[in-house]
Amino acid sequence: MAEDKKRGSIFVNALAGLSVLCAVAVTWRLYFPPRAPTPASAKPVFVPEWKQYAEVGHRFGASAPKVTIVEFSDFECPVCRVFTLNALRTVLPSFPNEVAVVYRHWPLAYHRFSYPAARAAECAAAQGQFEPFHYAAFQGQDSLGLLRFEDLAARAGVPDSPKFAACVNLPGNVAAIDADSAAARAIGGSGTPTILLNGWRLPGAPDSAMLHRMITVVLRGGTLDTLTMR
Repeated sequence: MAEDKKRGSIFVNALAGLSVLCAVAVTWRLYFPPRAPTPASAKPVFVPEWKQYAEVGHRFGASAPKVTIVEFSDFECPVCRVFTLNALRTVLPSFPNEVAVVYRHWPLAYHRFSYPAARAAECAAAQGQFEPFHYAAFQGQDSLGLLRFEDLAARAGVPDSPKFAACVNLPGNVAAIDADSAAARAIGGSGTPTILLNGWRLPGAPDSAMLHRMITVVLRGGTLDTLTMR
């Protein structure tokens, strides 16, 4: 009899534990849905008012560009990392006088260190080192939360370490980051990275070959609605 009660207790506890796990799984899927994969037939969509979204953010590349890429990104987003380091940084040297990038923040709520990393990037920008810092942050993505932002700043050449540290530790939200996030939603962004290429909102993050092709098409006066993302 005692053995039967023990087995019954174990069974009840197991069911309770399984119920908790199921509840957690359902809650996670409800509040943090995965981004749907880009359909093979997905095509870019033109955003008529796109230029207003290119007026704010961190700009680098050509000073008088014919093509402007606006990237709404998250430092903890793996796809953002691949796009920035493997596509964007690879392709930009091919168009030194034609292409500029405007980086804007979109730290997703379920990425614990993305907002602090965005704040740190703003602090680096205050000392003129946004571009190298944002590359360093993506390169160190796996170590965000373990590696000090001061160490990333040193890698990026931020000159005043005490000033940077004080900036990073300021309380509260950063207005520029929140404005960027609102802008990403306003243009219909559905996940990170959300990319505008001369007004064309891309349905996903292109690889280096596709990005090069898109830039070339626009430079030749073409439109991107004829291209299919694969």
